Amino acid sequence: MEYVLAPLDGFTDCRYRQAHADTIGGLSRAIAPFVTLVAGRRVRLTHLRDFWPANNRGMAVEPQILGNEEAYFPVMAEALRALGYDCLNWNLGCPIRSVAAKRRGAGLLPYPAQVDRFLERAFGCGGLDISVKIRLGYRDRAEIWPLLEVLNRYPLRYVAIHPRTGIQGYGGQPDWDFLETVLPHVQAPVYYSGDIFTEQDARRLNLRFPSIQVCLLGRGVLADPFLPLRLQGETIEAETGRKRCLALMERLYENQLAYGIRPQSVLKRMKPYWVRLDRQRFGLTEDWMTRMKTVQTLGDYADLIKEYGSI
Repeated sequence: MEYVLAPLDGFTDCRYRQAHADTIGGLSRAIAPFVTLVAGRRVRLTHLRDFWPANNRGMAVEPQILGNEEAYFPVMAEALRALGYDCLNWNLGCPIRSVAAKRRGAGLLPYPAQVDRFLERAFGCGGLDISVKIRLGYRDRAEIWPLLEVLNRYPLRYVAIHPRTGIQGYGGQPDWDFLETVLPHVQAPVYYSGDIFTEQDARRLNLRFPSIQVCLLGRGVLADPFLPLRLQGETIEAETGRKRCLALMERLYENQLAYGIRPQSVLKRMKPYWVRLDRQRFGLTEDWMTRMKTVQTLGDYADLIKEYGSI
């Protein structure tokens, strides 16, 4: 099984990818969270900053796009090729309601004719291998059958499936029984996405679906940055884990500043990463986490980090 960093908007951007590669490792490639398609005859280079090769040392990146406007695709494809990319992923899985309401992400799943028009235009451009990331449907799992009829018409590089519907978000359990029904009807290679948090989860996935050879890790890596290493058989001692986790967070903080983000905005960006960590595994006490959630100044943040490093 190969493990790939999943695209989580606001989290697995180039600053995090680089920090993880520099301090922990274990991930050879990533699907980078999306950029939106834009109108016009060219795409501003700053719009693609997360994909700049200089910002992606140590981890191969596959850009992900979000949108439903097939007319905008050729310009985006040209811009990505100019940056040296030969593949991209189309996001048909984002469950955020404000996104879905615009028929983007998972909100486009009930409209296979529109998906067909988009893919026809995209493959007509040539020059890029295209993959898609989907869910079982937006409101109903039955939506996947007409969608697959469309996807199977095209030579997709792979189809990444998160076995929930869009309206489920991340609630409930991934529907592995329905996924098992779906798999024989997908012509492209299938990547798996959804709720792999432990070695036991990965073993269960491998035993249930031996034909799936690639698994996306997203929320599991945010909870335990060492998850890719653990899944490859490495043992991480608790004290070593704490020190390297702290190094990850310090490098991420530095990367945010180097990226040009204002210091006070960096503080707001860092809090969600700490909140998503597995508290028990990394020795994060309730009192310390409460203070982290409410910290308001960079000085107080630095004191908290120093306190964590001395525990």
